[in-house]
Amino acid sequence: MKQLDLKPVGLTDRMEHNATAANFAQIEDAVNSNAITAEGMYAELNGKLAAEADARKAGDDSEARDRRVADEELEQELRSEMAAEDKNLQSQIDDKASIEDLNDAKAEWLTRAKHIALGTDLETVEAAVVMVLHKRGMI
Repeated sequence: MKQLDLKPVGLTDRMEHNATAANFAQIEDAVNSNAITAEGMYAELNGKLAAEADARKAGDDSEARDRRVADEELEQELRSEMAAEDKNLQSQIDDKASIEDLNDAKAEWLTRAKHIALGTDLETVEAAVVMVLHKRGMI
């Protein structure tokens, strides 16, 4: 520690000077001894923190593993549900008639209705002839 210049402080009496120097010596000793203690405390605290960090990491690893397993199970479940929905949707798309199919069926039924109305539908004429012949007992 530096030599104390006590003149600017106003301590001119030798007794006050000695008491103040002794007080500063005690303070210096306390600071020096606390520095060693502080280093020891720092090392102890650092060791405790490292041990706690390791314990938390081990706990976090098991928690993370549990979360990862749960996430994988949920993901697998969602994938299977999506596959089932895709299959269902595809079957609905396959079963669904297209506009062209509907227009073709409509045209066919209109043609058939015209033939029936005009009496030129062969199936209807045949069915009518068979019915008449059956009533008369010819068949």
